[in-house]
Amino acid sequence: MMSAESRPRLTAKARLRFVFVLPDYYGDVPKACMDGWGRRFIVVSPDGFALPYHLAHTLPGIDFDTVRRCSLGDIWHESPGFNAFRTR
Repeated sequence: MMSAESRPRLTAKARLRFVFVLPDYYGDVPKACMDGWGRRFIVVSPDGFALPYHLAHTLPGIDFDTVRRCSLGDIWHESPGFNAFRTR
């Protein structure tokens, strides 16, 4: 973690802005980032689950399909997990 004393020095040289994003599990709904999760990207985990982002399977109450049972097209258009992200 960057200290308050080092932030001005580091951000002035690199022209960066450091922010902290509260994890989704502390909020009521997932945040729309990366152009809105589930709107543009699909991640296939090593066990075959198609996810809007790599840790989406950890969110309670949202189920995701696996490419072993469904096609990517069906998952993208009809999956309850992806549709849950698009409606938020």
